[in-house]
Amino acid sequence: MRNLMAALVVAVAWGGVAGAGEPQKPTHSANPESCVVARMIKGWTYVDPTTITLRGGGKRYKVAFHSPCREANWGFTVRVESFGMCLRVGDVLVFGSTPHMSGRGGFQERCIIKSIELVPS
Repeated sequence: MRNLMAALVVAVAWGGVAGAGEPQKPTHSANPESCVVARMIKGWTYVDPTTITLRGGGKRYKVAFHSPCREANWGFTVRVESFGMCLRVGDVLVFGSTPHMSGRGGFQERCIIKSIELVPS
């Protein structure tokens, strides 16, 4: 399990503008139970190279990525790049090796969310 550093940064991913041929992102989650509020994330557990379990708001969520996200296993921090309050498919989690994810030998990996599922209690 990993604990989040005190500064969880929520940013708009890639400028937040969809191209003309791209479908628009939904403005809310279809199922309120599956809403992972970005600022409520308390930590994560690495499952495998394409899957983690997020903890937040007293619930757990299985998050799958489009491609392997190896830094999720080794990173100390995560930054959320989201288009809204709830994490959605297409949003990005950026895992880093340093608290501030900047220079000085630190590195980061951008992981695009493929799916999010509520884990039953």
